[in-house]
Amino acid sequence: MMNNPEFRRNIWLELTPYRVIGMPVVLGALFVLVFMVSAERGYEATAYLSLMLYSAIIFLWGTRQAAEAVVAEVRDRTWDSQRMSGIEPWSMTWGKLLGSTVYPWYGGVLCLTVYAIVTTGNPEQRTVSTLVLYLVCGLLAHAVALLSSMQALKKDRHYNKSQAAAFLVLGVIMVGPALSTAFYSKRTYQWFNETFQGRDFIMFSALMFLVWMVVGIYRLMRTELQLRNGPFVWLGFTAFLILYCAGFINAAEPRELLFDRFFVAYVVALLLTYGMAISERKDPVSFKRLIVAYGKKDWKRVLQELPCWATTLLPALVAGAGMFLSAYSIADPVRTAAGLQIFISSSSLFLLRDLGLLLFFNFAKNPKRADMIMVLCLGLLYGIIPGILSALQLDAMTSLFWPNWERQSFLACVPAGIEVLIVWLLVLDRWKTYNKPGLDPART
Repeated sequence: MMNNPEFRRNIWLELTPYRVIGMPVVLGALFVLVFMVSAERGYEATAYLSLMLYSAIIFLWGTRQAAEAVVAEVRDRTWDSQRMSGIEPWSMTWGKLLGSTVYPWYGGVLCLTVYAIVTTGNPEQRTVSTLVLYLVCGLLAHAVALLSSMQALKKDRHYNKSQAAAFLVLGVIMVGPALSTAFYSKRTYQWFNETFQGRDFIMFSALMFLVWMVVGIYRLMRTELQLRNGPFVWLGFTAFLILYCAGFINAAEPRELLFDRFFVAYVVALLLTYGMAISERKDPVSFKRLIVAYGKKDWKRVLQELPCWATTLLPALVAGAGMFLSAYSIADPVRTAAGLQIFISSSSLFLLRDLGLLLFFNFAKNPKRADMIMVLCLGLLYGIIPGILSALQLDAMTSLFWPNWERQSFLACVPAGIEVLIVWLLVLDRWKTYNKPGLDPART
């Protein structure tokens, strides 16, 4: 571990003698104070305090450190020199993930050590599983914050400290409900018809997601170091997330189980497509590289240039086709086979419309607010305008804005098809304007 230059650099910066001495002194004073004040419940109060202090140090302080691990380097203009240092992507990945948070982890490990000491011999505490769960969730929060900050940097290099705080919130949101459910709920989980205890299942889930988050950081680090990635790891994560979510579906009727799991797969693929479409860069230059690679029949380069949101369209279409074919197994008078097939067809068309709108805004002469405009458009198209039409008893017109499985005629897909045609003609027109000879791309 000490052979990693990035990790070693962070140790030199973070673990100065005064800080190494100061952390146990402050924490020790707090533990002694609580133990003495709590009288007969000293051990219980100390155990509770140790977990609270761990949460504050790791989930708040440590997650903020992880979120700023690369952002601060870019802001201070030291990141380019690190990229040119010759450090391998994997070494840089865990050097940033663990090195930037080494001091919070120093305090966090002290807190967990105190917890282990004061709960020894108390079987109700399940000390070992608690320690492992907190360690995994702490690493997961840091990985989520670092991953999201690097994904944001891939799109836009200008982030200040207040914006970086949003990545801290994202990391805490990822693990907060999981820890709360693990310790304050006795529920069990049915996953692919197997029953799991709540704490064990959450620990297993957190560990799986931690692995994928680290893989994601590694891929983004490769991009930062001017290396190219293929689409297969992203497809693997998409398949994992689909299987993970589909495992919670346990229909009473076996014939409905297949459709319901395809439905979950379809929704997950759509959400990933929208999420990556908004979070990735969509500048015309990257699309020109893709087109040039396609023209040269350089399929390896085509796969490397293909954006993640375009890659996710494949599992979305497969899941949609599975729903379409398995719709006849549904024995629900409200969700008829025809209505479900119309819903699938129209939702796929609306997806193409939304992706076209996103590209249209990003190909504008000033695309800095393009994604924010798109988010507002999605709110209007799927929320406000259909809600107003429904309130005015104009439910038939909502087919212009969202899919509806109560429609029994494929004519309900016609409005979505017309919208797709119009939007993509506008995208094509803007693309041609961008590619006019002698025209400055920044002014198109």
